[in-house]
Amino acid sequence: MPLLLIFWNDIVLEKIAEHGLTQSEVEAVVYAAREDDEQASRSTGRPLYLGDTPDGLTVVVVFEWIEHGASIRIVTAYPKD
Repeated sequence: MPLLLIFWNDIVLEKIAEHGLTQSEVEAVVYAAREDDEQASRSTGRPLYLGDTPDGLTVVVVFEWIEHGASIRIVTAYPKD
């Protein structure tokens, strides 16, 4: 996937840490995703990817497209139940 940047902020980093995830785990899910892997959140309608970390944990990554679809801003990420 030709993403140029993944934008983070401290609030989101704290939020994913509360879910037991690291920035690198979430980025691994995003960079492994293919264009047709994008789904929509049932609660917000935001785009999301569902994928596995290098350690095999299945993670939901909710994000927003920015910069004309070349970059994303992570909204949240959490392990799939």
